[in-house]
Amino acid sequence: MLNRKEERASDRMIKQIFYNGTIVTMEREGEEVEAVYVEDGIMKEVGEWKKIKERKQDVEYVDLNGQMMLPAFLDAHSHITQFAGIL
Repeated sequence: MLNRKEERASDRMIKQIFYNGTIVTMEREGEEVEAVYVEDGIMKEVGEWKKIKERKQDVEYVDLNGQMMLPAFLDAHSHITQFAGIL
């Protein structure tokens, strides 16, 4: 059993800054930003690389190496088995 001072890996917040790629926010048509700050999979801040980098500490930096980053498209209510039946 863990005491109060011990922290489980699942209790830690995952903080990441993605940069050096084409980052599309889908907020405004054609909008691209230099960096995005993500906490536990949720975009918290987008904007200029320098400004985001300066404000955040204890984060994992993810170099996109020129790749494109898009927001996830999740469908929490899909009928995949019904769709598969019509194929």
